[in-house]
Amino acid sequence: MSLLESFSEMGALLTIATTHHGELKTLKYSNKSFENACVEFDEVNLKPTYRILWGVPGRSNAINIAERLGLSSVVLKKARKLYGIASAEINGKLYEYSSIQYNKKVQAIVGAAAVTRSLLHTKLQQFRETSAIQTAEGETTGNKAYGSENSEHPSSEASGAPAPSFVSTRKQMKIPEVGDMVDIPSLGKKAMVLKVEASKGEITVQASNMKLRLKLSSIVDQQS
Repeated sequence: MSLLESFSEMGALLTIATTHHGELKTLKYSNKSFENACVEFDEVNLKPTYRILWGVPGRSNAINIAERLGLSSVVLKKARKLYGIASAEINGKLYEYSSIQYNKKVQAIVGAAAVTRSLLHTKLQQFRETSAIQTAEGETTGNKAYGSENSEHPSSEASGAPAPSFVSTRKQMKIPEVGDMVDIPSLGKKAMVLKVEASKGEITVQASNMKLRLKLSSIVDQQS
């Protein structure tokens, strides 16, 4: 342990030490310059997978492997006794440390996921608010255009003059139908017909994101 720490103090870029000494495996928990790693072992097939597991200290599986291979129970019992309680405690401590590190990583991932969800929720809310504002602005613009059109063409009720009968003049002037495209000279835009009220001399159209209600006399039918 002293030798490894001296390498670290001298500024060694990388030192790899393979060991079965449990005390060395606990070094990383007292010195941040060190990290544990092990080669994954398939205990079912009794062979290594050669996959490196960073942050996970290796554990001795020698006695367990010997037991599966059919070694005498007497020999195994003596081996466990010689292995000693101290070594067993170290392995237990390593397992405890591993569990703590794993839980910390899980908590970090959960925390990051919560932050991401919060950011996505905020972005979605901002998008909805922006869309609502744009829709409201479009409706306001449409209302202004309709008001301007009405001021240019006073209603027959206000002037006392009889309302023109667009139904009776349909043969003289082609009235657009729903789905037709028409020109709106006052706005310099084309729009699609949504509703026609020939008896009132009015028409409802959709221009971009604006829904407008205009006089029939203010549009030019593109289908004619």
